[in-house]
Amino acid sequence: MQFIRFLVIFLLVAPVFAKIGDSPPIKDGNTIYRSHENYVEAIDSKTGKLLWRTFLYKSIQPDHYIPGLEEDVQWKIVHLIRLNSTHLEAEGRNHTYWLDKKTGKIIKKLKSPG
Repeated sequence: MQFIRFLVIFLLVAPVFAKIGDSPPIKDGNTIYRSHENYVEAIDSKTGKLLWRTFLYKSIQPDHYIPGLEEDVQWKIVHLIRLNSTHLEAEGRNHTYWLDKKTGKIIKKLKSPG
């Protein structure tokens, strides 16, 4: 009975402590776009050369610390990137950034509703 109780509690709590990964990389022609912690970057898929890297936030520290949760998970700031026909979008910390696909320059910063 105790094992079943433990298993139920574990299954309810485990998703809270699951590792949050980076947004999946996006390939567009010979360019791969990816994000990690507080930046977005573009890489030439043929040569592996870094084309550009744009830091969206100066600090990768979490907004507030949660005991028991891995630190690198809490530092996850850029949680989603998506490609549009004219720009790359990166979401994190209640903002959406539009980046120029060729240079990585921030075109626009939008505050997310909420």
